[in-house]
Amino acid sequence: WSQIESAGALFLPAAGGRVGAEVRVAGEGGYYWSSSYNHDGNAYGLYFLGTTLSPDDDYRRYIGLSVRLVRD
Repeated sequence: WSQIESAGALFLPAAGGRVGAEVRVAGEGGYYWSSSYNHDGNAYGLYFLGTTLSPDDDYRRYIGLSVRLVRD
């Protein structure tokens, strides 16, 4: 792990995401917040599932996405 981490690899667990009381795609994909605010109460986030990766989706801030520190 140290070798691939020093090359810039990032580990993001497939934690899914929460919308209301429903948890979606847990164990299969993940939703993660970025630190960037967008507009109208939205913020940017990253989504992945299978071979799909969307690094700049726009999400309402009241839904439950994961947070992971990726740098100091």
